[in-house]
Amino acid sequence: MSGFAPENDDRQRVRDASDIVAVVGEHLSLKAKGREYVGLCPFHDDRNPSMCVIPAKQIFHCFVCGAGGDVFTFIQKYHSMGFREALEYLAQRGNIELTPFKKFGVGGNDGEGSYQRNQMGKREVMAANETAQSFFKAIISHPEHGSAARKIIEERGISQEMVERFGIGASPDRWDGLLMTAEKNGMSISALMGAGLIKERDTGGYYDALRNRLIFPITDQIGRVIAFGGRKINEEDEPKYLNSPETALFRKSTTLYGINHAARAIKRERTAVVVEGYTDVIACHQAGVEHVVGTLGTALTSGHATVLRRLCDTVVLLFDGDHA
Repeated sequence: MSGFAPENDDRQRVRDASDIVAVVGEHLSLKAKGREYVGLCPFHDDRNPSMCVIPAKQIFHCFVCGAGGDVFTFIQKYHSMGFREALEYLAQRGNIELTPFKKFGVGGNDGEGSYQRNQMGKREVMAANETAQSFFKAIISHPEHGSAARKIIEERGISQEMVERFGIGASPDRWDGLLMTAEKNGMSISALMGAGLIKERDTGGYYDALRNRLIFPITDQIGRVIAFGGRKINEEDEPKYLNSPETALFRKSTTLYGINHAARAIKRERTAVVVEGYTDVIACHQAGVEHVVGTLGTALTSGHATVLRRLCDTVVLLFDGDHA
């Protein structure tokens, strides 16, 4: 046996607290059909509802691609999680305290070892992002290093409530602020590199990828920070916006800014409004229009369309009227 071995009673307690219709319904739009529920399958390019959720059996099944299983299987597949991560996510959702678990050596066949290494890589990137997010939030509150970023927020009319809801931060005007802080906290260089948070100098050493910028954390649908966007503070700096590179967690073509805050409203309204930028999304939410997400650039991809198709029937594009 390899990886982590949770106690069987934890599994059962979490399963009992995680009604599959409620859990799947938090991620997809479901419609009642007799005693069951149907929706677009997220595991293939589904154009007609082919996934069935069966409350009596607490399972889901797609009649086209064959995907199926219990609530743990759904969360694992949807969020590319290992079992332990899915267990912890559902336990947190159900306010259940898990039994401490024992760690076993990673072994088994090569497929298992490769999977474990992939999961470890994702966990490293996630940990690096969490460290960076704490750093950026501390900087924006700093009397000196965060003053210029706070001025931009004030000029754009972004409320403190939105700053907190969207986790807006700032990076200092120096080359190694995050690097030094992360190393003091025991974060490895490889994790920071894997997250795209630092870059290697041609002359040796490393430097922060995001410097002197207003920082917008980019999250997945359940609110985990998977990347960052940075807006320039000094007008002479270029480019105006700088995003994290693609990583083990972040794919620009399938990520929509604000999706964690907008998903419930999108399902309720059956409509998604797509805008271009971070501040456009925030302005809409601040005005009480919450079924709004943003692309990370100007392009709406087929990947974005697939994500939105699972949540709603109508998509309204509200892009800027400039030449780009």
